[in-house]
Amino acid sequence: MKRPRRPYTPEEIRKNQKIYTEYFDSAFTEDLVKHVLGLLDECYFRSELIGFEQMPERIHPDRPLIYASNHSGMAFPWDAIIFCAKLYQHNNYTFTHSVRALTAPMLSQTTLMNPFLLDDFWKKCGGIDATFKNFETMMHYKESNLLVYAEGVPGIGKGFNRRYQLQRFARLIGELHGVGTNQGTAERHVKRRPGAFVRHIRHDETDTAVFQRHKIVKIPRR
Repeated sequence: MKRPRRPYTPEEIRKNQKIYTEYFDSAFTEDLVKHVLGLLDECYFRSELIGFEQMPERIHPDRPLIYASNHSGMAFPWDAIIFCAKLYQHNNYTFTHSVRALTAPMLSQTTLMNPFLLDDFWKKCGGIDATFKNFETMMHYKESNLLVYAEGVPGIGKGFNRRYQLQRFARLIGELHGVGTNQGTAERHVKRRPGAFVRHIRHDETDTAVFQRHKIVKIPRR
């Protein structure tokens, strides 16, 4: 039987809070959204936020909301990039009601997985490596909300024919929700913190040609 995960101590969390600002560059993020991603969305993706007229409020002001979403199987997480940028625009380029995302560590480990081949792109824009300690630490972050994609990398590479089928949850997210664990501070946070469920629809149709090239689709699954 698997042993319950040991809760992190307040001192461990405090030392790990360097992740809040270690790479994050709010000025870079704002310029990127205003001059690159906003234009890309307007001219190509043409995304629309539905149901965000009234932004959800935190029950506890010192704890973030958790936004949970599906991936649309685009062989690259453009759905996450555009959603984060759109929500950031919607909130007048402030992070109070916007999100910082938990990202698969593999996305930051190679330049080819960084958009525009910019080193540390994900982290400069607010991304946090998806680990148990980082999740627990982000539950003490006051400046923005938190975005998770429960499918993880398999959701990116699931392909056009499974675009609306949820893949098996990534191990981290599964355990946060109590799958395979009996207790733990991260699990308790998920159960006690309010959140919002987000659904990406029709993002997949922007890259249908990529989905049909099975070798490309399989790359993120490795």
